[in-house]
Formats: sequence, C-alpha cells, structure tokens
Amino acid sequence: MKRVLLFVTASVASIGLFAQSMVSTTPSNRNVVIEDLTGINCGYCPDGALRADQVKASAPDRVVIISNHAGSYATPNYSSHPNSLDFRTTEGSSINSLSSPTGYPAGNVNRMVTSFAMTPGKTAMSRGSWATVASQVFDLPSPLNLAIEAHYITGTNKIYVHVEGYYTSNGTGDDYLTVAVLQDNIDGYQSDYGSPYLYPARIQPNGDYRQMDVLRKYLTTPVLGQKISTTAAKSFFEWTQEYTPAQIGPDVAVVIDDMKIAVFMTEDAGFTEIITATVADVEERPVGINETNALNDLSIYPNPFQNNATIDFNLDKSQEIAVNFFDVTGKVVQSVPSTVYNVGNHKINLDGTNLQSGVYYVNIVAEDGIMTRKVVLNK
Repeated sequence: MKRVLLFVTASVASIGLFAQSMVSTTPSNRNVVIEDLTGINCGYCPDGALRADQVKASAPDRVVIISNHAGSYATPNYSSHPNSLDFRTTEGSSINSLSSPTGYPAGNVNRMVTSFAMTPGKTAMSRGSWATVASQVFDLPSPLNLAIEAHYITGTNKIYVHVEGYYTSNGTGDDYLTVAVLQDNIDGYQSDYGSPYLYPARIQPNGDYRQMDVLRKYLTTPVLGQKISTTAAKSFFEWTQEYTPAQIGPDVAVVIDDMKIAVFMTEDAGFTEIITATVADVEERPVGINETNALNDLSIYPNPFQNNATIDFNLDKSQEIAVNFFDVTGKVVQSVPSTVYNVGNHKINLDGTNLQSGVYYVNIVAEDGIMTRKVVLNK
C-alpha cells in the first residue's frame, strides 16, 4: 500500500504532530541540480559525467546529479555489446523530450533557460556550460530549504522516505515537489571516444564502465511534480512514502547499498526552474524478529477512542522513531516526523478531533523495525 503525506501548515511547531525536525529554518542559497542527459552508446557522454562530477567536487553538499538515460543513444544493442544495460525510464524520456537536446551529452542545470541553450527557449545545454551556470545558481538566494531521510527496513523490502521543507521567505505561487530514486555503481558497456578513456576513474578492471547517479524512478506523480500550495514565509510541509524497490527493465538489479533519494522543488506548474534540491543515501536498518525489540510494552488507549488517543511505549535504548496515522485508503492523516527518543517511557498523542468515525491504522517506524496497530475512532 502506498502511503503518502503532503501536509502544509502556516507555522512550525517545535514539538508534537507535524513538528519540523530535520530541515533548517536558516535562509540559504540555492543548491544545484544537474540532469545529465546521457546514453550508453554516446561516446562523449563519459566526459559529461566527468564534468558533472567536477561541479559536485567544488561544492559536494550543494550539488545533486541525476544521470538520465534517454533518447536514441540509450537503447541497448545486445548483439554488438552483450554487457549493455537498459537504464531508460518513462520519467527520463519525458524529461529528455521537454529539455530539447540537439546532441549528447546534454544537460539541464536547475532547468534554467539560458543563452547556452541548444534549442532557444529550452533548457538543455552542452556540457561545457554546466559549470558556468552552476556558479550562477550557487549565488542565488533560495526561499526554501529541503531535507530528506531514507531508510531500507531489512525483511520488509521497503524504503521509507521522509521529506521536509521550510520556506524562509515567500514563494511566488504554487511549487512542485519531485522525489527521485537514484542508484550508483552499476557496471556495464559504455561507448567512449577517449584515448583511451574520457573518464578513466570510471573504468573497471574488466573494461566495464561504472555508471553513477542513475535515475531509477520518480516517487512523485505526475512527472513534473506534486503541488505544494502553501508557500508563504515560515510555511512547513512534509512528505512521506513507503516504496518497494523494483527492477528496471531486464538488466538492472536493485542494490540497496548503492541507492539514494533525491528531492527537488520547481517553481510554478510545467517544466519550470528548479529552486533547490538535496539528496540522501538509503540507510539500511534491520527489522526486529520480535516487535518488542523495537518498542517495549506498546499500547494505544483508549481503543476505541472518541477524540484523542495515546500511544504509550517504553524504550530500552535510544533510537529514532517516526509515526504515521492513516485511514483505510492509505491516506496519512497525521504524522510525527522522525525524532530521537531516549531510554524510558514515552507518550504520543493522536488527535482525532477533525476526523470522521471509522477504522484507522497507526504505523510506527523505529530503528529496530516497523509495526502497525489498528484503532477505531467512534464519536
């Protein structure tokens, strides 16, 4: 079941439901997103990857690279190159088309329309312009800060993704959130016109090329992002989803240790400029064989309840816990963002004042496991 929360409030509470816990409230400049439009049959594309990595090396915490394999150069030719891999995605093909490259490698830098555009009025530019445009983006103030965490729970085959955003100044209108799954360290065939190689550090002992930052999937829909309507200064929102990793095409296996989640926000509807972004590795966490390994003496009372219920639990070690409260359709109606709780007894309030009577589920994500409890709201 897909569980998504998109909650916006006009102010940020320090404690309790919907409390901001990860994202900074200090104004900052924009981060850079390079969408590297590439393909395994493109002989100059390794140089595009090198140039994107050079931009990232100049500001490692402020650059997100998304390697987008699309177009005619991304189609595998298994008869000529049996070690070819198919990295194409539906989302990547859409972005490639909207970017309007006239050759490869090409790339978008924050989807800005610049004088460097291959096609006038479009976003794709040649690799030689990426660093110049990125340096301009670094100096622009951002009205928004983003933060993300992603956990893979062993035994459940699910990645739990949690995004927070905070507006330090007023946005211009509706913004659109995109969350993307990326994967590193995928080895296979890559055309290379270098002598001998354009990006030698990517070449493996067997001659394979190591792909990094490969777009696997967008978690948000539609492809141009999920709308965020409240963008006034001091507005806070969060977004969560559980995602079951899937193989793309017949070739690419999922390796959790190599996966990461990127998040970025675009300004206004359509294929528009990216405001800022961030990325986080997927952290693997074991699921407890026995639920008491995660939370001791867990109880929710009263159950059934009329307006308020209490989640009561004891911890025998300090750990990070997040709570989702969702209805039978899978819609999250309340959430407690990931918070570190110390050893001892803890109580979390569930507020059903503005909810209709019915069956609900409390989903608790702890470092040692995930558990779900059914509760009944009976007004």
